[in-house]
Amino acid sequence: MNSFSFYENNQNIQIAHRGFSSLYPENTMIAFKKAIKKTKMIELDVAFSKDAVAVVIHDDTLLRTSNVGKIFPLKKDSHIDEFTLDELKQLDFSSWFDKNLKLQTISTLEEVLTFCKKKEVYVNIEIKDLTLSPFHKKAVKKIVKIIDECKMSKSVIVSSFVSEYIIQLNKKYKHIKKAFLCENINTLYLLEFLLKYNIEAFHCSDEIVEEELVQELLKHGIYTCVFTVNDEKRKEELFSWGVKGVFTDYLN
Repeated sequence: MNSFSFYENNQNIQIAHRGFSSLYPENTMIAFKKAIKKTKMIELDVAFSKDAVAVVIHDDTLLRTSNVGKIFPLKKDSHIDEFTLDELKQLDFSSWFDKNLKLQTISTLEEVLTFCKKKEVYVNIEIKDLTLSPFHKKAVKKIVKIIDECKMSKSVIVSSFVSEYIIQLNKKYKHIKKAFLCENINTLYLLEFLLKYNIEAFHCSDEIVEEELVQELLKHGIYTCVFTVNDEKRKEELFSWGVKGVFTDYLN
């Protein structure tokens, strides 16, 4: 199994969870720009606009992180895939976090990857669960196309809680590194699944990670990264277990 190069060549990695999200609005360009002053790897989330553009956002609706109600008061639905990119670009994605910040609009995946390519930054792209959206069957193909067009295939690892997306990557896009996201673990089948689909990394919640599991996966060349870890002592403990990286809102 070929490892994701950034994991292979580095230890005790702090991965900026949605950018530097403790100090700046998550998944915005300012959060990414500030994060890379502290780390060489960021994490972001991807969904799709109504006109099939991959955009960087965590939630499946716009309510929490934008002023959608103010700009589009007559829209009945605030789901991402009900808005075109042009409509999404009209929204304010920073004031909910800090009204004194310069306006931040939504970013496309292409925009962020182009920035990361220039800055030599590594990226964990999480594909959101799009099972109920029109883009469920198209998501992996579209995202890989953007990665390849941005010449970022060696600097990206793609993760998802949706096993179908990971299986698609293994079947059709073997040049893309993969991580399986997990919050509930069945250790009996986990290793079998990871090995069967040539998955390079296991990204799990802090609530379920165990030192024995981390060590067992390492024997098979599979790295473990843990989310979301904001306590410094806990970070140190996880690194001592052999955890490769932690997703964190707080970068030191």
